[in-house]
Amino acid sequence: MKTFLQISFFIFLSTQICFAQGSWAHIGDMPEIRLSHTADYLNGKIYIVGGWNTEQGQILTTALVYNRSTATWSTIPLLNNEFRGAHTSSVVDSKLYIIGGYTASGPNYVASAKVDMYDPNTGLWTSKTPMPTPRANLACVAIDNKIYVVGGMDRTNWPGLNTLEVYDVLTDTWSQLADMPTGRWGLRAVAVNGKIYIFGGRTDVLGQAYSSVEVYDPQTNTWTTKSNMPTARYQFTACLLDSNIFIVGGWRSSSNGPIYDKVEIYNPKSDEWSTGQSLPVALSLLAGVVLNDRIYVYGGTHTTHPNFGTSAIFEFSK
Repeated sequence: MKTFLQISFFIFLSTQICFAQGSWAHIGDMPEIRLSHTADYLNGKIYIVGGWNTEQGQILTTALVYNRSTATWSTIPLLNNEFRGAHTSSVVDSKLYIIGGYTASGPNYVASAKVDMYDPNTGLWTSKTPMPTPRANLACVAIDNKIYVVGGMDRTNWPGLNTLEVYDVLTDTWSQLADMPTGRWGLRAVAVNGKIYIFGGRTDVLGQAYSSVEVYDPQTNTWTTKSNMPTARYQFTACLLDSNIFIVGGWRSSSNGPIYDKVEIYNPKSDEWSTGQSLPVALSLLAGVVLNDRIYVYGGTHTTHPNFGTSAIFEFSK
């Protein structure tokens, strides 16, 4: 009996390890390469919005739309055919909100406060009340009917912002909340059980990437600190899967690298980190979506400056 129990436990443990590891696969490509874009799921479709194809190449004024039921791609123009890159996005009440980022002003890029809402039922974009603080390389999450926007930079290579502002979708109004303890840009935010977890990022052009994790509680308007990420990084993607947060890709420096294929997994309940299965390739400035217990990663760059984008789509399955 003892031997049987030991064998059974070993088989169970092995199964759990394999289940936790999972695997990545290259499942296809977008119609064009993109980096510094966003990816969101809305009403059966994936929306890949804005970005660049290369750092010194074409600026993109469209969204790629993938219809999962027909497995086909289409393209829609952004509001006023305006470029958006290094922005953030969120879906609330079956509508897509694009917030901040860079817009083009002549030969230069300007940090924006703009908020544009896309309604898939009408196929139209609508301009909403701008953020109080113009910024790019920011992050956001939605909780109920509010979008919490945090961090970013107001001009290229300026110090990271610690500003936290909230947008009420129902009233089309903004409010300022308690500042994040650490000013940062290139960060990512994930909402879990009504709280907002902030990961990574960096400060000015000479600063180092952060490994720190800070958590905001909207009920008390307060911040706390959690266990650091094993790998300091920014411009990665963060995805919530099975109550765990997957930190995927990114880099330590956009000039010198390294670019990471590393995947690290955070358990908010235990405040502990573990190592996940690495991406097949190292990518930064990528975007991820979780659907049907799988992570889908779209595009990004596989080089430091100058950045060259990819069209690749990778799927993580358990």
